[in-house]
Amino acid sequence: MKVSDNELQEVHQLLEALEKASHHVANLHASDDQVIANLIDKWATEIANIKADINASIGFK
Repeated sequence: MKVSDNELQEVHQLLEALEKASHHVANLHASDDQVIANLIDKWATEIANIKADINASIGFK
């Protein structure tokens, strides 16, 4: 299995975005539990979609 430089760059950019978002969530107040829960749910969906896209691009089912 060979991963292209473009695919690696895309993964790198996504990881940077997740890191920035994580810092944002860490700075939210505890009273924002629902906001945090919604963000985590959104991230889980986005990560699942990203994983599916990457797997499709490298030939995994």
